[in-house]
Amino acid sequence: SGVEIVSDSVEPDQTAKQSYMSTENKSLSSSNNSIDLLGSGTSTPNRNEEDAGQKVSAETGPVVRPKQKAEAPDAFVLPSLSLEAEDRPDRLLPKGNGSESLSTHVEGMRVVGRSEVPENFREFDKEVRDCNYYEGRFLPTDESGADGPHVSHEYKLFTEAAKRPEDERKTKYLYETLRFACGCLNERTNGTIHFGVTDDRKIVGFEIASPQKKQYCDWLADAIEKAFEVSLQQREAATHCIRQPKFVPVVPVVTNVGQEAQYILEVDVVPLSDHCKDVMFKVAVPKGPGSKAKPVVFRRCKAKTQKLDTQKKEKDFLDRVLPSLVEDLKKRELIQGKPKLLRSTSTFEKAPKLKRLLCAGEESLEGFAHRFLVANGLEQPKPDVDVVKNLYSFLVDIPFATVFDFDAESPLNGLHKMYCEVIEEREDAKVR
Repeated sequence: SGVEIVSDSVEPDQTAKQSYMSTENKSLSSSNNSIDLLGSGTSTPNRNEEDAGQKVSAETGPVVRPKQKAEAPDAFVLPSLSLEAEDRPDRLLPKGNGSESLSTHVEGMRVVGRSEVPENFREFDKEVRDCNYYEGRFLPTDESGADGPHVSHEYKLFTEAAKRPEDERKTKYLYETLRFACGCLNERTNGTIHFGVTDDRKIVGFEIASPQKKQYCDWLADAIEKAFEVSLQQREAATHCIRQPKFVPVVPVVTNVGQEAQYILEVDVVPLSDHCKDVMFKVAVPKGPGSKAKPVVFRRCKAKTQKLDTQKKEKDFLDRVLPSLVEDLKKRELIQGKPKLLRSTSTFEKAPKLKRLLCAGEESLEGFAHRFLVANGLEQPKPDVDVVKNLYSFLVDIPFATVFDFDAESPLNGLHKMYCEVIEEREDAKVR
């Protein structure tokens, strides 16, 4: 491989070819003369080129021709226009070389690092399964406002706030989450707030110890009950539509020994017409520990959460804007369908809470000599038995000393029925 420089006098059918620099080539001479890909400049050939039998024409300008056709190295970089020889790197970095720099610009030449590859979002309103983010990469879209069926995104760095005392960390987390959620609920738009991401979408993450995950979940659940205090309907709707926090692991560039795992904390907001109806949501969000706040209406507009700070603005929104937003949400649900198992939404939300309470926030139930289970009837209308199995089949694996089941219909469509079916399925699997 080598470098080809073609002058203006070359025959028309010989077009200027793209030039590449091989990773095996020695660095070019540090001459002040520029190498012009169109042949309008001058260049002094080095000794290696002369020894290789390459010729330079003094009349038509420099023409350097390698013996073999130059092939592009395993890189995705193309030079453009002119490049000073003294500025050329000795070698180009191939794609996927692991360089953490976002980009390198050298006089028209650009080397793109792997951190510029966009990262896909976690699937909206879904659990974190095989999803993770890579530190230094970027989420695919900028912060966005209310746009009907599309998800509105807001990014908060939160790395410094996560290091503050517990009460300050809690206040900052709840302040940003509740005002964003209120804005999405009033605009009847889906939304996700991401903690651990810069305003320009860069994934940073922050350390979250295992016990802190339970804290973030409990803080939000308790705050919803207190912050949406205007009416019972608002509290119930907010409880259903503001989902539990999701913790997406962040793969770090460099792993330090003893370092806590890093995450992006995400909270989804899913307005549902059956719960929101024609309610205008107000939320009381204190800005500091121990402070009090009056209920305020928030809207999600143009990638920002705006406060309606006058009664006139609130009345205008309630009378003129909200009715059309309510109708638009109903139309979208007719076209796209409501979230699956909408009637059992609260059951889905209670199942993770039951696991958390049983295991004291840990992954397993340890340290108890005798385990007791006390269960009442499932909510009405009762979910299908298959739904109950998906949610509560883990109970079969816990060796309870005693089970108190106060559901009279349990053998028909309750926990007793679920226990029998799960055990029967496992026995059939062993026989097969």
